[in-house]
Amino acid sequence: MQQYNGNANLEDMGVGLYIDGSGNVYVVGTTSISTTNSDIITIKYDSSGTQQWLRTYDGTGNSFDSGADIVVDSNGDVYITGSSYNTTPNTDMVTIKYNNSGTQQWATTYNYTSNMNDAGVKISVTINWVSISGIVQTGITTYKWCTMIVNKSTGAYSNGRISSNSSTGIDQVNDMVEDASGNIYIVGATPVSGQGYNYDIIKLTSALALAWEVTYNGGDNLDDIGKGIKVDSYGNVFVTGYSTSSTEGRNITTLKYQSNGTLEWEQTINDSLNGNDEASAMAMDADGNIYITGYINTEIDSADFFTVKYDIDGNVIWQIENDGLNHLNDKATNIAIDDDGNVIVTGSSETSPGVFQYLAVKYVEKDIIIPTDYNGEEPSSSFLYYQNSGQIADVWGDPISNIKYYVKSHSPEFYIKNYSYSMLFSNVNEISRTTDTLFRIDVGFQKCNETTKAYPLNEQKEYANFFLPQCSSGITEVHGNQRLVVPELYSNIDLMYSSNQNGIKFYYIVKPGGDPNAIRMYFEGADSVRINGQNNNLTIYSSIGSLSYERPTVYQLDANNQVDTITGWTADWIYDSSNDAYYFYSDSYNTSLPLIIQVDLGHTQQQQQQSNGNLTWSTYITTGTSSNPGDYGYGICKDNAGNTYTVG
Repeated sequence: MQQYNGNANLEDMGVGLYIDGSGNVYVVGTTSISTTNSDIITIKYDSSGTQQWLRTYDGTGNSFDSGADIVVDSNGDVYITGSSYNTTPNTDMVTIKYNNSGTQQWATTYNYTSNMNDAGVKISVTINWVSISGIVQTGITTYKWCTMIVNKSTGAYSNGRISSNSSTGIDQVNDMVEDASGNIYIVGATPVSGQGYNYDIIKLTSALALAWEVTYNGGDNLDDIGKGIKVDSYGNVFVTGYSTSSTEGRNITTLKYQSNGTLEWEQTINDSLNGNDEASAMAMDADGNIYITGYINTEIDSADFFTVKYDIDGNVIWQIENDGLNHLNDKATNIAIDDDGNVIVTGSSETSPGVFQYLAVKYVEKDIIIPTDYNGEEPSSSFLYYQNSGQIADVWGDPISNIKYYVKSHSPEFYIKNYSYSMLFSNVNEISRTTDTLFRIDVGFQKCNETTKAYPLNEQKEYANFFLPQCSSGITEVHGNQRLVVPELYSNIDLMYSSNQNGIKFYYIVKPGGDPNAIRMYFEGADSVRINGQNNNLTIYSSIGSLSYERPTVYQLDANNQVDTITGWTADWIYDSSNDAYYFYSDSYNTSLPLIIQVDLGHTQQQQQQSNGNLTWSTYITTGTSSNPGDYGYGICKDNAGNTYTVG
């Protein structure tokens, strides 16, 4: 991480960011010179974060100048746009070119004929031209979108186009993109009488002729603001932002237009609380899928990062939220896709009321199968996997970082690492003369992929808070998940953790190309492990408890993820004495379809692996010496996870 503090020790702000193919990072923004003067600042860092050069630009008015956007061409030349005060004093649209070493090549300003305030907002570059979109002031209360083209070599003005919209008010320019033919696409908003703001989507040819312009009104005649725009190789245009509903607040609204400007589909996202939800940016991958990020209100008092992926037809592929570290207001503002296809989202996260810090989140996309259960069972609502955020400690009170998730309030408890897990039997009470007993059994996989990780699925709304000696300041709002997945535990084999009413459940998902015989598991610390010769149950024994897995169920999934029963063989537990490992028997099956090996504890209607009554925590408040000492119970209840709470 790099920070920059100007000589005036006043406000300095980075606004635009660009990363080139070598990993060099370019930043443009504003640095304060005094309380009445600021300059455009441009900084280049190499891939390790070492500053290569820093340049500032002071307009002729020696007043407030600000950078807005930055781009770098294949030669390493840097182009920035923003606004600069002239001597009138009003602001001009300014565009500056630096070479690879930071030497200024030219600076071009544009002042509209009204001689008022103008500003560059977005910039792009082609082989010969630099395109800039922004705002020009055409009247006392009227601002219009404007797109200019300047010569890449000289900075000389070549062409320009200004909105011919006759409405009064302030146009917004929020994003711009060019296609391979040099057509320019702009999204923002324009005021429409009686309708508030409407999305404004514009396509200009490379000569700045207006190909088409369309507006979008959400239907309730309230403000609708476009924030991001992308175009695919077929000329289809995707835009996102928010539309305002009289009953639902702001909704994330994404639109697809055909190459001729005809609306093909629209998708909206509204949170369950009808709060304000906004999109701020979008990205597109090589297959034409689009990614939207912004924020959504899932709790009454806070906003969360929200990211959604659509395919080209507007179908939701996935969506995900992130509640930050302090569970206050978190708003994503930008999104990118790296060379490995990972999705990176950045924005602001509130750490305490009114105090914000930067937050970056990386999402890893994995193609996984959530198998249809052979018995038609859904995961239990009382058996959830909680992320370890520092609340898990060993018997000496030291945090255990290699435990990623765990299941609490069950016997045994399960602790999940990236490519192994542990089960913990316990006999604990508050009587000092009685010895507490813990018994841990570790379950590992021989010759597995030790670079894989466990990922959560199906996060639930309920959460737990932890105030413990190892996290005395509190770890709050830790949500439970119904499933975990470990992709590629073996080549083309995923492991999924789930549950039913009896407790933990596993799915070994053997995808085409995988070999079920590769799966080898071992049990460390158990008193004994036995396979029942009659029913093939596998039982793991400890001195204070045992756990029995039934004979595994084997089946396949058809193209619709429906169960395709296997006949002729069963995936029995088998002990490999030469390697002290356990594996599943397998025989012939259709290797073009996924093979599922389902392992569980049974299928009774009543949950058997309930909490065994161990005390999880207790607390009290005292107001002094009571004149009537004694202990009284006044109430008792249970939560969705089966935990029991008493008060008195």
